[in-house]
Amino acid sequence: MLPINISRTFSKLDYAIIVVWIVIGGLSIFLESYVPVILLFSIFPIYLFFANPFIFYCLLFFFIPISTELELGSLGTDFPTEPIMWLMLGFASLWALKNHSKLNTNYVRHPMTLLVLIHLTWILITCFFSTVPILSLKFLIAKIWYIVAFLLLPWLFIQNLKTLRTLILLCFSSLMFSLIIVLIRHGAQGFSFEAINFVLNPFFRNHVTFAAILVVFFPFLIYMFFHYKKYRILLGICLACFVFGIYVSYTRAAYICLLSMPFTWIMYKWKLTKYVLILVIILSSYGIYTTYKNNSYLNLAPDFNKTITHKDFDKLIEATYNMEDISTMERLYRWVAGIQMVQERPLLGFGPNGFYPNYKNFTVKSFRTYVSDNPERSGVHCYYFMVFIEQGIFGFIIFLALVFYVLISGQRIYNETKESDTKMLIVCCILSFVSILLMLLINDLLESDKVGTWFLFIIALLVKIDLSNHRLAKLLNS
Repeated sequence: MLPINISRTFSKLDYAIIVVWIVIGGLSIFLESYVPVILLFSIFPIYLFFANPFIFYCLLFFFIPISTELELGSLGTDFPTEPIMWLMLGFASLWALKNHSKLNTNYVRHPMTLLVLIHLTWILITCFFSTVPILSLKFLIAKIWYIVAFLLLPWLFIQNLKTLRTLILLCFSSLMFSLIIVLIRHGAQGFSFEAINFVLNPFFRNHVTFAAILVVFFPFLIYMFFHYKKYRILLGICLACFVFGIYVSYTRAAYICLLSMPFTWIMYKWKLTKYVLILVIILSSYGIYTTYKNNSYLNLAPDFNKTITHKDFDKLIEATYNMEDISTMERLYRWVAGIQMVQERPLLGFGPNGFYPNYKNFTVKSFRTYVSDNPERSGVHCYYFMVFIEQGIFGFIIFLALVFYVLISGQRIYNETKESDTKMLIVCCILSFVSILLMLLINDLLESDKVGTWFLFIIALLVKIDLSNHRLAKLLNS
């Protein structure tokens, strides 16, 4: 059950709010000023938050696809999603203080939840040894409100699949709205590769973020397609729009994610998860070994004059194959710097948010490209590598342990689940989770509200389903 019932009778607080409204309204009329009215309407959301915070949780999911980045002085934030997360953090703190005896320790003690909290603890430790302590502290605080909103609060708010479907539908409605707007604007530009980033404002930073949320949400749209049988024609059209949107995003990583989904489904259907992960470890280890051996990565230095920005997607693919694409080679430029940084501070790293302020001191000039000035202050473009650079080898191991455990546990939870609708939800969660992991290979997206929210939320859903299966098993065996 939700902690508060929206249809309850009036309390003393309700009457007090009504009196305040009357007083402020009368004051506004007497002073002939709009200021008290603005104050009046600012009180309503505060009241609504304390009356039924689940409404704000619904708004949080609704705003994820259409949030925009704002600069508030020295603070950059995703608006309005992050301010709502601040409210959720405040609510969670107050609720825990008042209802500490009702806290479900099984949820917190679940290995997936524990691994996230261990990772958060390690981030705290690295903050003490950070080369940029203020930036690292900001990173830690932001990580806390993400974890509270999307890993811990689902335990409180999502008590059944109907509630979950409500959140999915809210997110889908705004995502579909933003997709239609983007497609209309992009269509007016002839769906050109050159225009894609221009038509995404104000909802998405760039074409990668746009494609990422489409790919990550795509499995949940498949879930809706099979669940809402009466609306399959409409949802089928929406699926086609998603595929087309991903196609005209011209994001190579998103194409790979979409193509990988059938193979991920087969992996779970045939119980091959552990074998695939072992193969990934072997291939990755071999790749890292050959890269480091005799500094062979230095032979990949590009031709500065040939490594340019391409305005045609076909030429971009050809340039990628020939190692002349500027985005690919700029990644290589930063990866080479990252290798030097890891060798400098392998145990504790440079601290969260420490890559950008430090990496230019470790770059190799022969890998430099036309965009190496990096005015957008972007990262290393590989989240796993970013964790290694900023949090050291222990942070890297903890994060990989979390990822591997989620994938392996997902296989077990899928096998143990009997209800078909829930099994389909698990598969969709894993498809989305694997898509995130693939996107992270060449992008830093986990601190973005378009992607990072789903990474944590999927873990929360798997934990809840796992605990529900255990409760059901105990009832059947009793």
